Amino acid sequence: MSRTVLLRPKPHDRRDVWNADLLRGCRFDGEWEMPVLQSCDCIPEKLTVFTNAQTKLADGSFIHFYEDDYLFERIWRIPKRYLSLIKAYGGAIAPDFSIYREMPLAQQMHNIFRSRTLGYWWSQNGVKVIPNVRWGDERTYKFCFDGLPKNSVVAIGTHGCVKHTDDRRYFFNGFIEMLDRITPKKIIVYGSASDRIFSPLFSCNTEIIHFESDFSRVHKRKDI
Repeated sequence: MSRTVLLRPKPHDRRDVWNADLLRGCRFDGEWEMPVLQSCDCIPEKLTVFTNAQTKLADGSFIHFYEDDYLFERIWRIPKRYLSLIKAYGGAIAPDFSIYREMPLAQQMHNIFRSRTLGYWWSQNGVKVIPNVRWGDERTYKFCFDGLPKNSVVAIGTHGCVKHTDDRRYFFNGFIEMLDRITPKKIIVYGSASDRIFSPLFSCNTEIIHFESDFSRVHKRKDI
């Protein structure tokens, strides 16, 4: 089920502290009304982490947000300030606000909502946006796939999600659920894609495109 909400203009003396203005004309999906993102066919040649994008010349790469949340929280607090930066690049992966299993479920849901909201708004402003998929335990399946397009290119990050046995189990189960729910055309994986994690998944019909994390590249250089 989806619906479209046409938001009324806000009075000039009221601050839009919940970023309602970003959702004008948006369709919402599911019981919790997650903003709907457009399907994407883009495969970036390169990825640039948000904190580096601010000091680097735009080079056609896509901006990503697979880093600590505090480093990009500002894009939610003051989104319009960073729109020109996002538009200077080839596109962006929707923000990856953290979903920790120990977080209250309402907070996990809010972080999914924020990612969808910014992804939708950027696309409305001419940015090519690759939907980001993030899940936690089985409870998050009720909302974490809502608003995502089917048969689209999507992206996931594995950094910090596959270190321990329990983490890998939750990751694997969510990955299978993602395949079933949204049948992605291709999956961009940022971070570890080792055989012990992905070998059971390579048998799926969906192409997996791997980007090594900045963290891994730095450590490889130190080991040389």
